[in-house]
Amino acid sequence: MLRIKICGVTQKVDLELAIELGASEVGLIFAPSLRRLELREAKTLLQEVNKRSKIVGVFQNERLSIIQKHVEELQLDVVQLHGSESSYSINILKNIYPSLSIFKTIPINEVGFILNPDLYLDCEGIIFDCAQSHLRPQLRKKIFEYIDPISAYSNRRIKKDAFIYLAGGINNENFTQIKNYKYVSGVDLSSGIEVSPGIKDQALMRSLFRKLKENNDA
Repeated sequence: MLRIKICGVTQKVDLELAIELGASEVGLIFAPSLRRLELREAKTLLQEVNKRSKIVGVFQNERLSIIQKHVEELQLDVVQLHGSESSYSINILKNIYPSLSIFKTIPINEVGFILNPDLYLDCEGIIFDCAQSHLRPQLRKKIFEYIDPISAYSNRRIKKDAFIYLAGGINNENFTQIKNYKYVSGVDLSSGIEVSPGIKDQALMRSLFRKLKENNDA
């Protein structure tokens, strides 16, 4: 069953819809981004929300003390590391919070991995991200074509029960192609389902989850 992670949520109405539709995870961004939230904003967003989906905090080369503060005050289920964080930092977090899941973003460009996935074998999730703004659309399409063998490569090395996600401009058009990849566990959606940064298109969200259900029922 393909998983759907909704990232970059800034409004409670979008958070509640993502949970209602069955998102496996919902991501709140605390890294440099147009969708960035302050800690107090995230607290307000999560108030009185039925957390059936796992809540992810996204950080980029952040101090461990700041990540710890967010994990504890927001009761995060997952920390997603979006920068060049070391495996040493990941091990520290896992030792402090044994039940915390760690997702690591691995950017991809036209020549392959920008970071070595072998450095993150203990993570519960690997997110292959081909959303580099400098990539031409036709080049990004080529990367999408090669993502399944790339995922197969990682699937032989990362934890047996880890999830492999694909991110970067996923939308209604390319979702049909992605959902057939054998080794991809899920998709990480953000800009491809927005009307503006941080504001989700609820009709698109419903459409994608409907496609997911049809695919899982097939």
